[in-house]
Amino acid sequence: MMRDVYIGWDNGGTGSIGIIKPHKGESFYSSTPTKQCVNYTKERQVITRVDKPKVMALLEEWVIPEETVFCCLERPLTNPGKYYATVLAARAFEACIIILEELQIEYDVIDSRIWQKDLFPQGTKGEAALKQASFDIGLRLFPNLSREIIAQNDADGILIAEYIKRRGI
Repeated sequence: MMRDVYIGWDNGGTGSIGIIKPHKGESFYSSTPTKQCVNYTKERQVITRVDKPKVMALLEEWVIPEETVFCCLERPLTNPGKYYATVLAARAFEACIIILEELQIEYDVIDSRIWQKDLFPQGTKGEAALKQASFDIGLRLFPNLSREIIAQNDADGILIAEYIKRRGI
């Protein structure tokens, strides 16, 4: 099934959103809009949260109600050995789901290994190699988004969108 809009969302406070409109030949890529807030625990720290109004405005700008839209959201980190990072990822993930549901955008969740296996060279392993592959492949497939990919230092969000477009999800 060919959709009007494919959205790939690399979950997290340092994540990204990629949008492809194949019928119009348009694509968009951006870091996920976030905001800094004081942590709600006893420790006075600053945390990064998904900025719901800005994300909603971004998606509403790119998606019109008549279009068929599908979003693939990357599964958040869940690692008991990285408790703090896992909590941050889960909180960002929940914010992303709330936004998608509020905008009535159909979505599914994907593990990073699934889309990376389809788009990256066989045997690409390790955080640095995966990030470099994302960067290089993103620049090759989306030269029109080079400024945004360089600023983000990877192309995960737009590559997730490309993956679901190719799969016809």
